[in-house]
Amino acid sequence: MPPPARVHAVDEASMRVQIQSIRRSSSHTDYSLAARGGDVDLTPLQRRIALVKERMEVCVRNSTSSNNDTTNYPRVSVL
Repeated sequence: MPPPARVHAVDEASMRVQIQSIRRSSSHTDYSLAARGGDVDLTPLQRRIALVKERMEVCVRNSTSSNNDTTNYPRVSVL
């Protein structure tokens, strides 16, 4: 049995939820960056968000570049 035609289709809402949960996971404290001394490395968080966005862009490219697809789905913007 062949895989579904839209295997690489991207659900924009689920990607937004995933990015928000990544951001939320690092913001569970009640004090601000200034209270922490202002020296907080956000690189790992930014890297995880960039990776999710990159994977989403690849999925969008794969789902819109099919030659056999006659439907005209709108391109999903990167969050």
